[in-house]
Amino acid sequence: AIKNGFKIMEMVKSINKKIIVVFGGVHCTFDFERIMKKGADAVFLKEADQTFPAFIKYARGESDFDASIHGFTYKSGKGFKKIEYTDPPDFENLPMPAWDLVDTGNYHTVSKLCVLKNVLNDTAPTAIVQTLRGCVARCTFCSVRNFNGLGIRARTTKDVVDEIELLVKDYGVKYLEVVDDDFTADLKRAIAICKEITKRKLDITWSLDNGIRLLTISEELAKNLVASGCRMISVGVESGNKEILHKIKK
Repeated sequence: AIKNGFKIMEMVKSINKKIIVVFGGVHCTFDFERIMKKGADAVFLKEADQTFPAFIKYARGESDFDASIHGFTYKSGKGFKKIEYTDPPDFENLPMPAWDLVDTGNYHTVSKLCVLKNVLNDTAPTAIVQTLRGCVARCTFCSVRNFNGLGIRARTTKDVVDEIELLVKDYGVKYLEVVDDDFTADLKRAIAICKEITKRKLDITWSLDNGIRLLTISEELAKNLVASGCRMISVGVESGNKEILHKIKK
């Protein structure tokens, strides 16, 4: 996706070089030097749910620059400067995503996101939901803990299913991709989410494309996943060699 990002930046700058172009996300957090050299005005690091809106208010002249704006790099002369990232947002208490600002009903026509959806029904509206951030594993090849920090931070069951219900009933979403890196870190919570989806009789087919840890799968979890409409999970099987598994901390 970064190549598309560069193309979009080129298009925007060709229209008006004064338009501020900002990058962010997992890839950009660890590749910010190259992105700045490509011409970005700023790159926001790690989770910018609160720091980026604070920056927008400052850029508009609506607020002063203060400690709420942190964790980003910006142009300075011929190079750039970096303000270190301090605190991650309180994920559990973030507001509901502004789904009214996304053309959810037509989004699927330009984004073939969910693998399951592409197999079952290529024309149905799709959405993404994140119920927690982080992962309790320590796999050496993974960037999750470097981006989200150690452990997990989770939303409540009610908050998660309220969002799913909104997507289903107000926006006609039929396929949902849960993009958690460790959905079953808290097995009781994972099962509770499934049961609440079933209880509310939400007509949704969903998947765990990002994967869950194999050892967390139980008979109870499997039954509730199926009952709630989950039709695909991914599991990480990196090696069958004990020495390699030990080295990568699997």
